[in-house]
Amino acid sequence: MNFHQMLKTLHNVYEQNAEKIEQRRQTGGIGEKLNIVLLSGPTGIGKTACVQQFAKETGLALRRIDCSYEPAHFLAIHLFNCIHNVLDQKQPGFVILLDNIDQADEEHLKIIRQYRQNYLDTTVPVYATESAGKTVGSAAPVEKKIAFERIPKTIFLVGEQRP
Repeated sequence: MNFHQMLKTLHNVYEQNAEKIEQRRQTGGIGEKLNIVLLSGPTGIGKTACVQQFAKETGLALRRIDCSYEPAHFLAIHLFNCIHNVLDQKQPGFVILLDNIDQADEEHLKIIRQYRQNYLDTTVPVYATESAGKTVGSAAPVEKKIAFERIPKTIFLVGEQRP
């Protein structure tokens, strides 16, 4: 698939997902799963550049998660923050690029499955921070639940992998 075909696919799937989300809203949450575009190919064919161009054309901000080394709770936190920014009207939307999606672990896949069902419900570790040189809270992480019944239609996940 060349650059223009990849870009057209991104636009088509983004629009299809927006329609599916609208259908879910009209039917009380019942509807088809959202799709995730998977761009696959060797380094240098323009996968990332294509996603960047798509984000530019749609006015969406781009966030990138590398599934090969970033833990799944990073994806959950990014998704949570992106949803909040859209709902608070700080940003019209986000493309979340899941780099090395073929190396995603079961926790990553759980969050991706939730996205495809148009919701988010998971827990993430919250660590103590330092304030004026003093540790605030406990040294061990505390699990915090994050949940949204519906993900805005301007949040779009794209997977990227190399063969």
